[in-house]
Amino acid sequence: MSGPIDTDTTWSCSGSPYRLTGDITIAASATLAIMPGVTVNLNGYAIHVEGQFNAAETEIFVPDRSAIKIKKGGSANFTRVKAAIKDAIIVEAGGKVSISAPLKEEKDKPK
Repeated sequence: MSGPIDTDTTWSCSGSPYRLTGDITIAASATLAIMPGVTVNLNGYAIHVEGQFNAAETEIFVPDRSAIKIKKGGSANFTRVKAAIKDAIIVEAGGKVSISAPLKEEKDKPK
């Protein structure tokens, strides 16, 4: 999965897990919604958010060199998202991010 997202798009459990094969750009006029229970592996690539990115109760694997980049005018909402590393979200000047519950790192798993 790679390339532009130009229309409102939903990633649901029926397509999970989603594995990037290249960078994705969410256009300013589009929204990418990731539904609860979905697993996403950025696989070394980035999601560039110029529009809207919503993730709720999902797990996002963010290997080295991967990121979710909120561009100027873009916005992202994270609700109870588990991410492999916390430095995966990059917010550029003019971008907005909302985290309604803490992101949890892989190391936070109970032993």
